[in-house]
Amino acid sequence: MKSLSNKNGRDIMSNKKIESEIESIVIDTVEELNRPDLFRRPFVAYSEADDERYTELKALIGDWHLKPTELLPGAKSVISYFVPFTKEVVLAPKTVQHGSFLWAEACISICPVAYIE
Repeated sequence: MKSLSNKNGRDIMSNKKIESEIESIVIDTVEELNRPDLFRRPFVAYSEADDERYTELKALIGDWHLKPTELLPGAKSVISYFVPFTKEVVLAPKTVQHGSFLWAEACISICPVAYIE
């Protein structure tokens, strides 16, 4: 298993430890929301900061979108995570124009700032 290393080649934190920390934060957040029916375990992925796919992504999104190396010069790695909805949320009947009330509740619960106008 790979791990993040500092410039001397010493392991900083193993991927397993990083995944465990992210999972812990997500689980604690879901417990605080008191809605375990909305979210599943997070997926965690790693990439090189200079991965060419970030250039492709920028071309698709626009010049305003920063690549990891533009945001943090000298960055070596990117850690991404995704918190999926439960099957119950995904399969909820579409009761509003763009989804269901359960889906809307899940979106607002996990990232309330994104929905403030």
